[in-house]
Amino acid sequence: MIPVAATLLASLAACSPPTRPVNVVFVLADDLSMNLLPHMPNVRALAQDGTTFTNYTVTDSLCCPSRSSIFTGRYPHNTGVFTNSGRDGGFHLFRRTQDRSPRRRRTRTSSPA
Repeated sequence: MIPVAATLLASLAACSPPTRPVNVVFVLADDLSMNLLPHMPNVRALAQDGTTFTNYTVTDSLCCPSRSSIFTGRYPHNTGVFTNSGRDGGFHLFRRTQDRSPRRRRTRTSSPA
């Protein structure tokens, strides 16, 4: 295990950082049934040309808590979004919690690179 870790660390140290920022486009197509895909040529093209995941886990089975985790990198109990609507969920709650987030304030006031 230690030789593998040492080799990995050495190879990472030898890598130079990218000269420009890397752009990533994340397309989330959820709530799809496999029998619908034949009728969705654009989604099939995305799957063929991009990366798909067949073995995965999510932070929550509900849409809004799971997406708030994707956007922030935090679990639902840390985002405060627990349901898809109402006082404890939905986009409006997510937006309110992000406006008060220290991380969000730092991002808004930081100067562009």
